[in-house]
Amino acid sequence: MRILHISDLHITNSADHARTIEALCLDINKIDKIQKIDAILCTGDIANRGDTSESAITSQEAVIRRILQSTITPAIFLCCPGNHDVNLKAREEVYEPIFTGIKTPEEANKLIDNLISKETLNYGDT
Repeated sequence: MRILHISDLHITNSADHARTIEALCLDINKIDKIQKIDAILCTGDIANRGDTSESAITSQEAVIRRILQSTITPAIFLCCPGNHDVNLKAREEVYEPIFTGIKTPEEANKLIDNLISKETLNYGDT
């Protein structure tokens, strides 16, 4: 299996970005003609700033479709989200209470012990 690795697309609606994506797609096509690409692995930062608006998602989907159209035969697209693919404000709402509630190393150890015991219980259920 031949995997092409790409990363940090930081998709925007700018003309400069469109030219960059087009150049990437031309390169993908050239590589695929030499030896078939079976999968394209994108290791994060498809988005530019965790923008989850409909227009941002539409742009991201269009770029991914364009990249996939660059191969002669269909390739699998795999993605691992990066820090720019996440809405950081939403993440803060989840983690902030955890981190502000820990005042001592003992409280941190207790939290870790609780998480480990929950994980151990979950493994026991399978």
